Amino acid sequence: LRRYALQSDAFELVEVTENGDVNEYCIRPIGQETEFTVTQQEYEDFSLIVDEDAEISVNISLGRRRGFFILQGDTCTLYWFEGSEGFCISGADKDLQYLIAISRSLVPADQ
Repeated sequence: LRRYALQSDAFELVEVTENGDVNEYCIRPIGQETEFTVTQQEYEDFSLIVDEDAEISVNISLGRRRGFFILQGDTCTLYWFEGSEGFCISGADKDLQYLIAISRSLVPADQ
């Protein structure tokens, strides 16, 4: 897995945990206690089962990345992909703007 860095004045990278095939990035909005965890892993194939009442939106702007979010109850989960690597971050439905901003702020560390 490629290592990613956070390029943002609005968020801070609290911790990065590398667990073999999975990296986890703990990110917090500056000045707040809420933390979000971005999970990164490689996928050959990707599939997902969601509740039948879940709302799925693929009309989001993540730059050159492909992505979508799912609203299930009061939880929002955002998925995006770069090459064969997939990323996932979840929060409350009211946190969608944070989730999108975090996804845009994570960039390959070697850039």
